[in-house]
Amino acid sequence: MNVTEQSIREVVEAVVKSIDLEKLAASVSVTGVTAVAGDGIYMDINSAVEAAIQAQRVLVSKTLELRGKIISAMREASLSHLEELSRLAVEETGMGNIPDKIVKNRVAAEMTPGVEDLKAFSFRDERGMTLTYSAPY
Repeated sequence: MNVTEQSIREVVEAVVKSIDLEKLAASVSVTGVTAVAGDGIYMDINSAVEAAIQAQRVLVSKTLELRGKIISAMREASLSHLEELSRLAVEETGMGNIPDKIVKNRVAAEMTPGVEDLKAFSFRDERGMTLTYSAPY
C-alpha cells in the first residue's frame, strides 16, 4: 500500500467511524440501492455533516505533500471514469445531458485549485521581507 492509499483510507475510516452503527444496523433502501453502514449513506443531514467535519479534521492534519497526492489521485480517478460519472449524474438527477456533464466534470477535475493555494511563500527586497500564507477567514 502506498502513502496515498493509506492516507485516503484514514480519511474514509474517519467518516466510517462517525456513522451511528446502531442507527444504520438495519439496511436502508435508497432509490433501489441497499445501503448499509460504510456505504456513505446517512439517515439524516446532520449525520452526513458530522461525518464530513470529522473527515476534514483528519485531512487537514496531513502534510501538504500528502494532501496533494490525495488530490492527484482523486483527479486521476475522476478523469478515468469521466463518461461513467457523467452518465450516472444525468440518470440520478434527470437533469442536464451527458456531453455537458462530461465538460463540467472535466473542468472540475482539471481546474479546481489544489494545495497550490495553501503553500506559503516569501520574498525580500530593499524594504524588507514579506511572508504570505493562506488562513481560513
